[in-house]
Amino acid sequence: MYAVYEYLESLGVRWYSPDYTVIPKKKDVALPDKSVTYKPQFWYRDQWWDNGTTPEWLARMRVNGSNAQDHTLPDSMGGSISAKYGCHSFMYLIPENPYFTQHPEWFALRADGTRSTWEYCLTNPGLREFTTQKVLDDLRKCGGKVDNFWVSQNDGSLSGCLCPNCTAEREAHGGKDRWSANIIGFVNYVAENIASEFPKVHIKTLAYSYTVDPPENMTAHDNVLVEICGNFAPGDSPYNTQVRAWGKVAKNISVYTYGGSNFGYWWPYPNVYEVGMQYPWARECGVTAFFVQGTALGKGSGLVDMKAYISARMAWDPSRDVNKEIRDFCDGFYGPGGKYVVEYLDWYRSYMAEHKLGLLGGWGDAELWRKWVTKDAMVHCDGLFAKALAAVKDNPAYLNHVRRAYLEVLWGSIMIDLTPGASLMDKDLSLVPGADAGEVARKAKLFGEIMRENGYNIWSEPVPYDPQAYPH
Repeated sequence: MYAVYEYLESLGVRWYSPDYTVIPKKKDVALPDKSVTYKPQFWYRDQWWDNGTTPEWLARMRVNGSNAQDHTLPDSMGGSISAKYGCHSFMYLIPENPYFTQHPEWFALRADGTRSTWEYCLTNPGLREFTTQKVLDDLRKCGGKVDNFWVSQNDGSLSGCLCPNCTAEREAHGGKDRWSANIIGFVNYVAENIASEFPKVHIKTLAYSYTVDPPENMTAHDNVLVEICGNFAPGDSPYNTQVRAWGKVAKNISVYTYGGSNFGYWWPYPNVYEVGMQYPWARECGVTAFFVQGTALGKGSGLVDMKAYISARMAWDPSRDVNKEIRDFCDGFYGPGGKYVVEYLDWYRSYMAEHKLGLLGGWGDAELWRKWVTKDAMVHCDGLFAKALAAVKDNPAYLNHVRRAYLEVLWGSIMIDLTPGASLMDKDLSLVPGADAGEVARKAKLFGEIMRENGYNIWSEPVPYDPQAYPH
């Protein structure tokens, strides 16, 4: 199936989005006159972009994960790499209720002598045995039909256990704050004790937050898969160095990167090039499995169609030229307006470089946009989209696509005129002195119209968006 898709792409077929395919008209179509063999650089290719994805589109783009797409592909569509539980699985494996009352010793000892209900004493023999048995029971129930079984820390910037045994394990493998030593010691125990019965199952865990630095003088078992959370950047960035260091600990390395800000789905965040370039950088660092969390839990975000497409294309073949891929997408998806969208992306990259600002690593900062959304920038970008919209006004499909892309500039143009702290979701818009209230209202109304046209229903990770409720 993948060979057929590869061949169709060589003829110019493009699956730019789940709702838009380009099939060129050709007078003659010949079969290839040579044999082509290709092995994907990443055996696991997953992404979470809210572009209205469908199983058919994922298969055509050769995305084979099921971690966050809400679609598990059948074997007839290439299948999905399956996972048991989510990436923060301790809360499911060892829930506070009933185990905190029954076994308080399984939970992390804090500095004040109390026990945490969110972290665990990972050297505790009883907890290790219980968790191993839980994993075995779950695998037996499904006949071992799981590729990756998550045994991983809960979410949050917390810390682990301060008991003497956990502390001693850390001190032996990097120091008293090397929390990853407890994690790897724990998952090694589970992995070793399930390997004979389920040799093809990975025990998957996170290097995240306080466990992101690898342990020293410690090796993960061959059936352990470590997923490192962060963002790549050119050259020897701290994150790239960190991934290489983990490569000395674990045979199997995956990464979990962030392609947008989860607390600002619609602000200008034109990091398509940076998102695409993470794939070749990851491959150079020895990574063989890749997941990008774009914007989640709903449908829609700025430039979501382009980012989903570029992510999938680069995951399948990280040797591709990202600039060429972006321009191909813009020409095919935006038509005559594409050159202005490219100009928008190029202009913002230069603007960010000039002001020494980065578009990776902004996850979770709700006010980060203020660093690069200025009045002058929005006036310039608004002018580019005016040209793009004019160029496609007679083509409904291209016009719809350009309007989708325009949403992030619309958002920025509106927000720069709102009083700091105000939200576009407020019933009454509070404006800064000198703002044109009529123009702000016109753009806010247009923003709502485009959201409704496309069924976009998310504002940020914790906040759904109902455009019917915000008629202004």
